[in-house]
Amino acid sequence: CGSCRRMLAGSHPDVTVLEPEGRQIKIRQVRELSSRLHYHSFEGGWKAGVIPDAECMTEDAQNAFLKTLEEPTADTVLILTASNLNRVLPTILSRCQLLRLGPLPRLLIERLVQERRGLDPETARILAALARGNAARALETETEVAVEWRKNMLERLLGLSPEDRLAILQFAEDMSKPSELQPELLELLAGFYLDALHFKLGSSELVNQDLSEGVRREARGQTLAALLEKLQAVHQARNNLSQN
Repeated sequence: CGSCRRMLAGSHPDVTVLEPEGRQIKIRQVRELSSRLHYHSFEGGWKAGVIPDAECMTEDAQNAFLKTLEEPTADTVLILTASNLNRVLPTILSRCQLLRLGPLPRLLIERLVQERRGLDPETARILAALARGNAARALETETEVAVEWRKNMLERLLGLSPEDRLAILQFAEDMSKPSELQPELLELLAGFYLDALHFKLGSSELVNQDLSEGVRREARGQTLAALLEKLQAVHQARNNLSQN
């Protein structure tokens, strides 16, 4: 319908979508959204405010948004999505109706990727596995990043020796640039250590199936506690990165 087409084009007058500026949603953006939602509907129906990455709101922005959540106008719907609820203030969560969305089956995402992007089955399988149930991620991820760059970085990681500090420092320096790929790189590292952890616990369902030998070698060479510690370090790095 016309409303759906305008929403997809980002031109619907009664739908406001709040996107991060850089890596954060700032207090100014939240105040502008709140101000806009107090206007009358242009089309005489409902108004919607959508924040797709609510965890990207700064603490000040979340606090500024509380009043809008507590006292929205009668014709307003507010939709917030988040992949990390730990970064959303309890005062925000307590004012929302929480709907948990589970991951989509991997085979469903594989078929979707093949149909929408026309990729070969092997590349579609890799994208679907890396997406971990998130169809949008599978449809948006560049194949070069998902296949060649991922494989290159993980093979470099597997080739590191704990005694070769110079190589480790060089790898860390390479990880730090280009900065726009840092989140993807940390996601790859998390996926790799999750694979090793799953193999350690007896599962053969791996994300990095094309690097299965390296995953098995890592799992055999590490204790369960060491793998958990590495995974925790990657998660901590991701949190630190998201907080600048």
